[in-house]
Amino acid sequence: MEHSEYQVLRDFEDGYWWYRGLHRILASTVAKLPLAKNAVVLDAGCGTGGLLQRLREVHTGPFFGFDFSASAIDLLQKRQIAHIFRCSVNDIALAPHSFDLVVCADVLECDGVNVDRACNELWRVVKPGGYLIVVVPAYRCLMNESHHRAVHASRRFSRPQIRKLFSGNAWQIVRISHLFPSFLPLIALWRWSQALIHRSKAPTQSDLRPLPGFLNSFLTGVVDLERHLLNLIDFPFGSSILAILHRPEAMKNE
Repeated sequence: MEHSEYQVLRDFEDGYWWYRGLHRILASTVAKLPLAKNAVVLDAGCGTGGLLQRLREVHTGPFFGFDFSASAIDLLQKRQIAHIFRCSVNDIALAPHSFDLVVCADVLECDGVNVDRACNELWRVVKPGGYLIVVVPAYRCLMNESHHRAVHASRRFSRPQIRKLFSGNAWQIVRISHLFPSFLPLIALWRWSQALIHRSKAPTQSDLRPLPGFLNSFLTGVVDLERHLLNLIDFPFGSSILAILHRPEAMKNE
């Protein structure tokens, strides 16, 4: 991600509808897992800490977080979250079997990530019996040069790709669902229109823009409705994909 985009992320992630919605979805997901009160949680690629802040509202155990960017760590430290350090998801500088739960949201699509190596590292640090929650962007056709260059991302995924990606270890797939189904047409229209407008030279800028308060509140409410529906169904389409994986007690592929 461009260094300037980390400040944009920090400014937006606590109030912007998309981040509020995603973080609430992930907090609800974590709250439903059979975790002990003292379960140790890692946010792998924690950015500027908005998700960690939200997860602390639903879980009382110790939290750890890391990010590869020094810019992210500088902003993250202002949240006064303990156990924060800098490293890469390609080489997690922690002992094997350290965490009851690892959350890895919007990381695997990044240019600097070796996806196969990162998945092996996530497997390595999850305890037998522990869980991994992954969120990735969906549909290659939604790539947008301006946005993805700004956030240094070059991948989007499908559900079959996610299943294949995590088949190399002995993960048990608990659930895979798309997210943000209501917004898929609007996101596609926005991305494709921007590609047409900037056919000659697209600016290096993410899609984050300030919204009027009433509109931001309305969109947040729509995502909250989707979050409740997720308790009943898996969404067959949407702009992101959520995967919940369980590492069995009987360890394989050590």
